Amino acid sequence: MKKKTIEAMLRSSSARFGNTPAMVCGDKHMDYNELCSEIMGLASEFQKRGLKGRKIDLKAELSAEWIIVFLALNVAGAVVVLHEPMLDATEYINDIFMKTDAATLYAYERSSELTEEAEEDDTAVIIFTSGTSGRHKGCMLSQKNIISDALLGAGMIGEGALKEGDRTIPVLPVFHMFGITASFIAPFSIGMTVYVINDMKYVIKSLPEIRPRVLFLVPMIVKTVLSRAKMMLKTGMTHEEIREKAFGGLPLIVSGGAALQPDLIDEYDKLGIELLNGYGITECSPIVTTSSYKNNVRGAVGRVNDLKYAKVRIINGTIHVSGDIVMKGYCGNETSPFKIIDGQKWFDTLDTGIIAEDGSLFVTGRRSNLIILDDGNNISPEEIELYFEKYDLIESVMVYAKDSTICASVYPCQELIKDKSDTEVYDAVAMIIDEINQNLPIYKRVRLWKIRKEDFQRTSLRKIIRSGVNCDE
Repeated sequence: MKKKTIEAMLRSSSARFGNTPAMVCGDKHMDYNELCSEIMGLASEFQKRGLKGRKIDLKAELSAEWIIVFLALNVAGAVVVLHEPMLDATEYINDIFMKTDAATLYAYERSSELTEEAEEDDTAVIIFTSGTSGRHKGCMLSQKNIISDALLGAGMIGEGALKEGDRTIPVLPVFHMFGITASFIAPFSIGMTVYVINDMKYVIKSLPEIRPRVLFLVPMIVKTVLSRAKMMLKTGMTHEEIREKAFGGLPLIVSGGAALQPDLIDEYDKLGIELLNGYGITECSPIVTTSSYKNNVRGAVGRVNDLKYAKVRIINGTIHVSGDIVMKGYCGNETSPFKIIDGQKWFDTLDTGIIAEDGSLFVTGRRSNLIILDDGNNISPEEIELYFEKYDLIESVMVYAKDSTICASVYPCQELIKDKSDTEVYDAVAMIIDEINQNLPIYKRVRLWKIRKEDFQRTSLRKIIRSGVNCDE
């Protein structure tokens, strides 16, 4: 691949993989030659309409057509603006429209020839973060950012883990970069076949027929799928039967977007499924690192001592990233997020972590969520929250501090408590917290807790939105 652009990637894949199936959606099948031809023709029409350099607000609803339009706009040199579709009018106007002045794309036709190529440093996407606190920020990602990240992610999973013709199914929303880079750009770069299922409720049912090699998920989905497997175990099915009949022999899952409870890796291992823990952030396109298929260090999110398109350091306790995967800047504010160290631009992720001697990266929390007690001790609430993950009774939890006391707001699994009284639920949660506290140093132990009647507000990746939460609800 001579240039790190989406056009160069597609042309390279067409030349290398030709008649290999590239995308399947129902009765529609496209090989790599057909996919490339379709995208180039559409991109030519977009250029004739004068869309090169224009910002296009593309409604993010996963379909085969959406993937083609997204890629064609990027090949044409347009800037795709992506955001959560459920924003209210005020949020959209203040956070999206006023920052980008994006037009909306309504229809398209095909043509023939491109008049001008996009360059590596051209902005390909402005994607607005749906963070767990604060206003939406538009991350400007270049063609080079996205392609470098796709190559980085595919390479880190490990040589031989994924190959030409292997199958995957996009599951994650396409208004998040994880749902774009991991779900179809990285697979297209290495000749995989992407099966697009327009209705997500049929994904699990389709696994035995499609038999994917890998799925890219977030921890909430990982946990939900595991709960289904545990229910099947109770019927007398073996782990091997469940993997084959329910998962279609699936050998590999890559999880990102939030912290992953290490015990989940052990549970999936019993099913014969390798669960890899990854770490990323929208501003880094988004994959920073992921565990390797052949080197899955418990609790780590991969090794950072030999990354091809990025460098990772811990500076003042937080994870910093530099290299081709790091965004150009925020829309309307291109310089403030970066530090210049030894002439190199570094992005502060605000995530706390440590790097072990072997280069393994361990993410310990979010700096903005850090609890600082009166005695000077610092606590990452995410570290404590992970202990709750292994208990089926706990649907979700948020750890916080009140008057220097560690507290927890707990939302139980409604299915498991429907026949229990309030007292029984409280006692069950109390037993869980007592067990967790036995594994924690005294200053980290949960002293007070509340049972929530309703779940927390969440982002589309199922992260708890911490800002504005009434913890005592």
